[in-house]
Amino acid sequence: MRRVEISHNNGVDAEVHSGLSEGDAVIIHPPDSVNDGASVAAKQVVIDNATADRLLMDTIEELLFVSIRVYSWLKNRISRQDAKAQRFQAKTMKFVTKHSITPTLLLLYIEM
Repeated sequence: MRRVEISHNNGVDAEVHSGLSEGDAVIIHPPDSVNDGASVAAKQVVIDNATADRLLMDTIEELLFVSIRVYSWLKNRISRQDAKAQRFQAKTMKFVTKHSITPTLLLLYIEM
């Protein structure tokens, strides 16, 4: 085992700052019984296309859910003529336009 330095950790994902090199094998969720000198064996995980598609769709649905909540929040804030929200909307629309994200594209993802 080797010590690694974590730079960011949000409780779900962690960013390793140092201690690993490209190609190093990592035990993601080791049991308490794993310690220095413990014997471990690598296992390759194979995901079929259907599982990969489901995982991708779950991720898209989660992102769309967050986007819809942000949109609803923004719409409510703007309806109260909040100048701060209007500036946020302008920045959001600039981003959406720059990256060619259209309401139609968003609706297509929602309907899938």
